[in-house]
Parts: sequence; structure tokens; C-alpha cells
Amino acid sequence: MKKVLLSVAAIFAAMSLNAQEVCTFNVDNALELDSENGTALTAGTVLGQTESIVATIGADDTYKPQSATFTVNGTDITGGLQGGTNPKDADGGVPSTTLKAPVSGAFLQFEAKADGFLYVMHKASSHKNYTIFEEGTPIGYTFAAIGDAASELGAVYQFTLVGEGEYNELKNPVEFAEQEYLKINNPTFYESNWEDQEKDGVVTKAWKKLEKNGLGVLKFPVYKDCKYIVNANGSKITAIGFAFSTEDNVLIQSGDVVIYKGESAAEPVKKVYSVIGTLVGNWDVDTDMELVNGLYTATIDNVAAGSYEWKIRQDHAWTINWGDNGDGTGVQDGPNFKAEMPEGGSITITFDPATAAINAYVVGGAIEPAGEAVLAEVDFTTLTEFTGWNQFADGQEGSVELTADGLAITVGTQTGELWQPQTMVIGDGSFNLAEDGNYKVVITAKYPTDGTLQINMGSWGSNAQQTFEVTSTGDFQTDEFVFDPWGADIEGCHLLFQNGDFLGTTIIKSIKLIDLDGADAIKSVKAAKEDGAIYNLAGQKVSASYKGVVIKNGKKYIQ
Repeated sequence: MKKVLLSVAAIFAAMSLNAQEVCTFNVDNALELDSENGTALTAGTVLGQTESIVATIGADDTYKPQSATFTVNGTDITGGLQGGTNPKDADGGVPSTTLKAPVSGAFLQFEAKADGFLYVMHKASSHKNYTIFEEGTPIGYTFAAIGDAASELGAVYQFTLVGEGEYNELKNPVEFAEQEYLKINNPTFYESNWEDQEKDGVVTKAWKKLEKNGLGVLKFPVYKDCKYIVNANGSKITAIGFAFSTEDNVLIQSGDVVIYKGESAAEPVKKVYSVIGTLVGNWDVDTDMELVNGLYTATIDNVAAGSYEWKIRQDHAWTINWGDNGDGTGVQDGPNFKAEMPEGGSITITFDPATAAINAYVVGGAIEPAGEAVLAEVDFTTLTEFTGWNQFADGQEGSVELTADGLAITVGTQTGELWQPQTMVIGDGSFNLAEDGNYKVVITAKYPTDGTLQINMGSWGSNAQQTFEVTSTGDFQTDEFVFDPWGADIEGCHLLFQNGDFLGTTIIKSIKLIDLDGADAIKSVKAAKEDGAIYNLAGQKVSASYKGVVIKNGKKYIQ
């Protein structure tokens, strides 16, 4: 390990050469990773290399493809992959706690062939901690990530984790990214964000996580012929790529949001995002969007009743444009978004370049959002055969059959277990679930009695189930069941209907899974728009101290 930082001679050389290198991992899934089950990659597998840096897989693990976009010094890079196992050290401990380098799980290794600065781009979580090891020794780094303008973290939060002595060596366990940031930048909130939490009958003070996710950067100095390990703790790192510079002069953005700007980096070049289409007049006229609290926003007022189409594009050109991906996000050259305006009104459109999330909803008026974020949907009255999986308990009486009214699940005897029987009503691989996502299940069914319904979502390897009380009307009824915020990214999911608490026949007419963070998210604002609550343009409830464009009682204000 180098005992000192860059020497005067090295700094002079860096300023003269001004070398910058950028590398992206797994572009267009070049590694051919299985998105559902993952693909085994062995330690030493090269993810990418430049003249000064070689990036490899740190240990044998299973990886899935991911995709995210950064802008590095004005150039967009898109790619990524995510490991399958949390990293552990040789004793099975968590590296951020033991400060021992990981030997298993998902982590990356970088070999430096020159002195300079390394920037690792990844998907960051504020409630995770990160460790970096130089030749096996934990070192300090600078962390920066996109947060949330409505939270204490702000639109972008950044801190430097400082080690001790000339080695920059860490001596204490690494805390959550949000803890480190708030301890430095908002110590009052840091102190107040500890709460009493009970576990196994013992009450202790625990950190109340803010849990914000966004694109992030880990920056640290590297030295020729040294090897570095980068890992996320309690998480499988999702890495997009890296940049290398002989001096700290790299500019890393997501759209116009600056995630990290080196001391000698050039000023960011502002991109222009706009709405175009019949919604704003015609296909040869753009309505520019304004950056408001991290989201690009445009409001089109006085839209007459009718049907309209639109897209979002960059820099008033079709080179980069976003059409409807069908899931609340935009996709390059996708089909036009559609807006049905039965009564006329004003439409507000928001856009996040980092995730391509696009919301369209009404400010005032009585028009539903332009398209729900429906992840999966089944209408059992249209099926001629039910091929889903079903299981009763050993010795339990019952049957499952498709009828003209829908899928009939009859429970003849109960076992006292809510999950027996369980019926796969939305099949394997039908949808994906995102960490910290918010979802609801809409079911139209006839229940024989009042009872407790249990819904299980996820994959066979990772899932979550939740119970809901149902009051039977004696006829077909439509109920909405909202899940708690999701805990992890899960691909290739199914949904199990578990009705062991209902003795008799339950008939499911239809079932729908909706992503509340997609185009449907603003419905929560519409439902409560007369209660005096305040919402930002992403549909999130905010306090009176929030600054920016807000919605109150269905109308837009500058607060």
C-alpha cells in the first residue's frame, strides 16, 4: 500500500497528461447473463479494462444483467450487472463490520497500472454501507448518490469517509451511507433519527432508515501495481462501469443532475428535454420541460376533450427519444404515449432521465392518469383452460376448476393454515419486482364468507406474503390490497392466491397487479386532493417546509 498520496511530481504529471478513461460493464448484455436465474461467473472474469485499470469479478458468484445510464464528461454510458450473494470475509463476517476484505459473494476487484483516481459507477442505496480495500486494507473514499429532494438527503448527497494516518486506513465499522452523510451535514437530524425498536423482547436504539435508491459513485485514489476491492455490504453490488483520471477532473451526471463533479472538471452541459405531439399542438412543436426537484416537468393547460399522443425527446431532436414502454417508463423509439381526455383539463408530465420513469396525470379536472402501470393481469372469464399450479394440504378436501364466472377454488376442510390451499393465479416469470417498490393487487371475486386472504408474491427463491381482511358482500366485489414497500429486486415473479380461511367456494373473476410508482402513482393524490395535504409532482406527500412546485387540493402552487 502506498504510504503517501500523489507526490508533487506525480501531480505535475497528472496535470500535464490529463488522462481520462471510461469503461462500461456488460453493454447490451455482452456477457449473455440469464436475467431470470443468473449466470455463474468465476473469480478473475474480466468485466472491462482500459490502459490504466483492469476490472474483474472478485469471487465465484451468480450474476444477472442490469441496465443504467450515466453521463461521464458529456458521454452517455449504459450497462451493468448485479451479483447474487452478499459478500462475506474469510470468517463469514460482514466486511463493513469486521473491516476484513471479502473472499466470497458479489464484489469487484480493480488492478491499477497507473496512479490516479478511480470512480466506480453503481446503483446505490442510502441504507447500505460500502467498503473499499487496498491490498487487503480498508480505506476511505468519497461517496455520492442521487437521493430525494423531498427527504433530508436532498436531490444529491455526498460525503467523504476519511481514514486515519498516511495510509488513509479505516479503523471503525462503516455505517449506512445516509448515516455518514447526515452525521457530517445534518448532525441534528442524525441524532433525532434514532428510535426505540424491539427485537426478541429487547428494546434498543436503532437507526430509522430513510431508504433512498439512486445512481451512485464511489471515488478513491489508486496507485500503480495495487489491487482494490469494492463491495456493498448486506447487498449484491450492481455495478455499471468505471472511470479513471490522473487528476480529479471527472464530471458524472444523470441527465442534468450532477452526481459528482471533480475539482477541475468542466462545467456540465445542460440537456433539454421536451414533450412533443398532438398533446402540445403538433409533431413539429416542442414544449420544454423544467427541472423541478430532480424531475423534469411540463404542464399543458387548457387541453380540450379528445384523444392525444405524445413523446419526450432530448435536445429537440429524434436522435434520443422516449416512447411508451408499457410499464410506466419510456423506451428509445417506443410507441407514442396516449392521453384520453374525456372532459378536458390540464396534464402534468414528469420525467426522470436516470430511470426513464414517466408519469402523466391531471392537475385539476377529473381525468384519470394516461395509462396505469399494470405489471400483470388475468381475466379468468376469458380462459378456456386453467394451467396454473395449485396445492392443497395432505388430506385436505377441495378442488379448483375453471367456470364461466371465473376460477372457482373450493375449500372443503380447513387446516388452520391460511396458505392452504395455494393457487398460482399469475404464473412464473410474469413480472419483476423492484427494491423499495410499492404495489397493489386488485381482485374481483365472490367470497363465501368473511375471512382473511393471504397473497404471496415473488419467486420460489425469494418472496413475501401479506394478509388482508375481506368482508364478503355475497356477490362479486372488487377489492384493492396494497403491499408494504418491497424489500429487494426480484425477477421472474409469480403471485399465489392463498384462501385457506374461506370454507366454501371462492370464485376469482379477474386479478391485476399494479406498480404504484408508475403512471398510476398519482391516484393517491387524486383520492385525497381535498384534504389539504401537500404533494410534490412525483405524487409524494411533503411537509409545509418543502420548496418547489406542489399540489394542494388538486391545484398547483409554487411553495
